[in-house]
Amino acid sequence: LYHEPCEIYAKVKQPFTYVKPYHDLNLYLKSRFPKSDLVQMSKSIAEYRPSFIAGMIKLKEDDLIFAEQCFQRTLLEYDGYIGISGTPTLVWRRSSQIAYVGDEFCILTGWSKENLLGKSTFAVEIMDDRSCVEYFKIFSKIAFGDMSGDTITECTLLTPKGESIRTNSTWTLKRDVFGIPMMIIATFLPILT
Repeated sequence: LYHEPCEIYAKVKQPFTYVKPYHDLNLYLKSRFPKSDLVQMSKSIAEYRPSFIAGMIKLKEDDLIFAEQCFQRTLLEYDGYIGISGTPTLVWRRSSQIAYVGDEFCILTGWSKENLLGKSTFAVEIMDDRSCVEYFKIFSKIAFGDMSGDTITECTLLTPKGESIRTNSTWTLKRDVFGIPMMIIATFLPILT
């Protein structure tokens, strides 16, 4: 995470490459899920993938660099809000790669920031199977359809030890200046009953 806006504009000189993360996500899903779940997730992905391609086709490298600067600038801005909210929060890219972890999220789940940000970790890696399938369904609805974001009534998170934490979760999708989904801001409140 950058500390100042000027640092972002000075250092972010390349677009973020989404090809490898999407490839890695696909391999991860194939290694974890049975065919029935993969079919459901593939249907959801097939609903929004053409819109991503159509939205990206006319963008030039300078546009993509600007989009990444906007992504980093938005993360910097949210860092201040998340830090004072006291709500377990996670932010991930449209590829499901975790980009930001709030302190309260670490307290709730037992994951450390180093575990989640030290390598390319996907948000779906720390959700149970049902929540993963539901995530792709919701994302397919809000990626280019519902402009307000969406709420999932329940998302089960997995701890580093594989234990389950049932939560109510709100996922808000943020778009870049080109109208393409940029990030998902997710807040989680544990279900105590």
